[in-house]
Formats: sequence, C-alpha cells, structure tokens
Amino acid sequence: MKYLFGDATPFPISENFLETACAATETAVTLLRADEIRVEERRRVVEIEDRTESELAHFGLLTRRVDETYANPHDELRVHMRNAARSLCASLRTEILGWEEASVAKALETAALSKVLPAVGGFFERYQLPGTEWNLAWGARLDGSGTAVSQVHGRAPGDLDISYDVDIPAEHAWSKPVRVSTIERGVKVHLVRKPLFRKPRIELESIDSLYVTELIDLPGETTLTLRRSAKKPSPGLRVVIVDDPREVTVSRIGADGARTAEPELMEGEDATKLRRLFALLRAELRALVVHRKKVRAAYFRGVAVQECEEPAAIGRLFVESVAPYVREIARRSNGRHELALKRTLGDGRREELFVSYSAVLRGVDTLAPAHRGLFDSLGLSTKPVRAVPNLAPMRMPLSSDADVTIQRPIASFRASA
Repeated sequence: MKYLFGDATPFPISENFLETACAATETAVTLLRADEIRVEERRRVVEIEDRTESELAHFGLLTRRVDETYANPHDELRVHMRNAARSLCASLRTEILGWEEASVAKALETAALSKVLPAVGGFFERYQLPGTEWNLAWGARLDGSGTAVSQVHGRAPGDLDISYDVDIPAEHAWSKPVRVSTIERGVKVHLVRKPLFRKPRIELESIDSLYVTELIDLPGETTLTLRRSAKKPSPGLRVVIVDDPREVTVSRIGADGARTAEPELMEGEDATKLRRLFALLRAELRALVVHRKKVRAAYFRGVAVQECEEPAAIGRLFVESVAPYVREIARRSNGRHELALKRTLGDGRREELFVSYSAVLRGVDTLAPAHRGLFDSLGLSTKPVRAVPNLAPMRMPLSSDADVTIQRPIASFRASA
C-alpha cells in the first residue's frame, strides 16, 4: 500500500509511519525514564557506600583503641573484657556490612535495567526504525514431525541488534519443508558423481525432488540445505552462497549433516540457477518476518541491552532515527499541530491519517529537562511548522543497502532446530 505526505507527494516508506513515530517516542520515553531511575540508583548506591566507608573508618578507631587499652591484660578480668570488646567490635562490623548489603538491595529494587529489553523488544515486534535490515534463519526439525522453526535477526542504524522467535502459522506453506520443484521446476546442476565401481565423473543432476530443510540468510553469506526426506535425517546437498568473493559451492552431506565430499565450485549457468533459487526462497521466507514474536535477545553496540549502563543512549537512537521523517511530515501536513499522511486505497480513493503533536509527545513532559530537550529534534513546537523560514527539503533514503553483521545469530538456532 502506497503512502503519501499530507501534500500528496510520495512518502518513502511503505508503512503507517505515524504509528511508528508514536511507538518510537513512547519507547524512548520508557528508556529515558529507566536511565533516570538508573542514575538515581547509582547515586543512592554511592551514598550508601560512602556512608559505610565512613562508619567503618570511625569504627576502626574504636577497634584500635580497644586493642591499645587491652594490649597487656594483667588479670583475668582484663582478659575477659578484652575478649568481650573484640567480640562486640566484630559483631558491630558485621552489622554495618549487613546494613550496607540490605540498603544497596533496597536501592536497586527499582530494577531500572530490567525495563529496557521489554521496551526495545515490544517496539520491534510490531514496528521498525528506518533503515532496519532483517535476516532470517529457518529450519525443519528432522525428528519425524517435519515441523519448522525460525528466528529473525534485525539490525537498526546505530548498532542495535535484536532477535526474535517466529511464530509460524500452522497453515503457512513454510511451517514444514518445501520441495524444490514447488519453488522452481527443472533445476539441474553439474556435480561430481562417484559410481561404486567406476571413476568419478561430472553429471547433470536434478534437485527438483529434494526438500528445503534449512536456510540461513546472513549478510554476505547464505547456507541452503536440501535433503531427500522432509521429516527425518537423510543425505542431500548443502549450498553456500557468498558475496565476497562472489561464489557458489555445493557439498554432498550425509544423514548426519556432515560433508561426505569436498565442496564443488559452481560456475556459469549452474551458479546462476542456484542464485535464482535462493532469491526465490528468500522472497518467500521473508514473509515470515511479520510473524516475529517473543524477543530472544537485543544488543546495543555489542552489549546486551539489559546490561547497558546508559539506556538513554538507546532512547536517543530512537528519537534521532524518526526525527527527520517526523519533521518532514510536519512540514508537509496541512493541519495545525497535526502530523498527516495519506494512503491510496485504489479505485481513485485516498484515505487521510493524522495524529496530534501531543499524542506523539505523550509522556515526554514526565522526563527530566535534559531528556525532554532530546525531543526538540522532532520539530513539534507549539508554533505551526510551516512558519519556520527556509526549511530546506530533506533527502530521505528509501532503504539502507549497507552490509550489516548480526553478532550472535545462528548458534542458538542450530541448537533448537
């Protein structure tokens, strides 16, 4: 479905970006609020540690005074007093350290960082930041059931990676292995065959009857596994397609998935056929991305988001990612204090979508002043945006074609497949 700006010029993203913008600012508010709580947690912990250190230092003086006073006890009473005083000092030191531990635990009860993964995961489950790239890992359980499992891995600009399990609908074509001939008929490639009593020779071999049982789609490299059976371990082929150097190799595999022969480099028409088959498979499997559910993990600059000491950095990423689009939508909208988009419905009909500035900025006023200022980049001031003089037109990319790297994508998938 095509979307348009409020002035009916084409909008570069095929989604209701008004919903995306609202969800992005809501997520940013949650992350910034978590950051504020985290700052307060750290302040309180430092205060508790300083108080503990001060008390222990003060108490150390008392302990040394006791040791000095009873350094040379001359009778049984003095020995008893020394031992009792030392025992009391040890007990009081334990009390101070116990107070520190309990107080720190209480200060951290807010568990600010525990809110980060649900916030980020909740956003990307339904939306995406501009320029997000998705990759997919799909495979069949070869346990007799033939059911399929899948994960998707997204990378947003700013080095934010996120992974989801895919809830494949039972009726979906890719809820089980698919025969190659249903995707592309007549796929034949030249492979080395080793007859039992004759020398190896190259033969044209059809792969129509094989089943797609695994596809790992990563930037720069793709692995495609084809087997004779759709439900149980069986021999087959493993196709690896890499972009740099640009090549396609095919290996014969046994029922256990291990190679039974050295990889064979495909050239010319053989390589073209396999690349085309992969392109068709990728196009079909990409439809599973919309069924992503249950976030598995998210990493920001290589650190798990729930361990990120400054959630505000992730919040800024959300705001900065949507800000150029929000400003341009505002500039091209007709309504006062409203963002507007249109979408074509066909048959000469067009629908208008709009949302108020206040709805986009909901919750921002609950943040600290420094964090509220981050949302100024959205350009949603109380004055009409059209009144801003000489606002230069924005160049907005249709998509991001940059190569990306998913850092922990496949190990857990292979273990669960």
